[in-house]
Amino acid sequence: MRSRLVLAWGCLLILAAAACAPRDLYPERSIDPAPLMEAVRNRGEILRAGVSGTILIRYRGAEGRFSGKTYVTALPGGPFRLEIPGFLGNTLAAIVSDGTQVLAYYPEEARAFRSPARGHAVGIHLPFPLPLEAAALPSLILGVLPEEGNPERIRAAILNTGERILQVREGGTGTEFTFLFRKDTLDLHSYRCSLGGLDFQGTTQGRTPFLPEAFRFEFSDARIEGEWEAIGLFKGEASALKLRIPTSVPIVDLEDPL
Repeated sequence: MRSRLVLAWGCLLILAAAACAPRDLYPERSIDPAPLMEAVRNRGEILRAGVSGTILIRYRGAEGRFSGKTYVTALPGGPFRLEIPGFLGNTLAAIVSDGTQVLAYYPEEARAFRSPARGHAVGIHLPFPLPLEAAALPSLILGVLPEEGNPERIRAAILNTGERILQVREGGTGTEFTFLFRKDTLDLHSYRCSLGGLDFQGTTQGRTPFLPEAFRFEFSDARIEGEWEAIGLFKGEASALKLRIPTSVPIVDLEDPL
């Protein structure tokens, strides 16, 4: 499954800057988190329809180095569709998830695979590992709180730069979300999600509705960097995310390896 994807992605070099360049930030005083939390929720409502666009991706880690382009449609509730193009505009692979299962189709090879969405089911269809639950991927890419989240701790502060920061810890999973706002505004500048050894950081565009701009995902001595080459609110129907696999192509059921 991975051999042709590795070749295609390896031949597309990317000059993408890493998201969230480190700065010397520290809190000066605590503030009321309610306005910042409302801004995060309002942005989540705007992005509820999802986004669609093209991401330039670069991976570095134990699996080697890969670079390439992916067409992405992602909805906050969990559904998404990824398409990996070939050199001539053809589709090498299409991967979709409805939040409960992952389906991958390789048109040129006339092969299709299905696996449960739990664990790291997405990564087995990509040329590099992706240690994420399939349902969590869209929320991270979009920079929104999970729709069914249960915050157990919410804090906010003004930083030495004059920017404001909001920290939300989700109950149950213990996931830490951090949102950084531009100085003297409720405009979201960047966001971060941390859980165990996973660290996801993203930046947003500088205008409403503050769509994602770039991201960096680090785990187990590996890094995935992405930059949105084009992005917009998804205006289609959820049915557009489904795969249309010819009846002549058998679908092989796979077990999640992790």
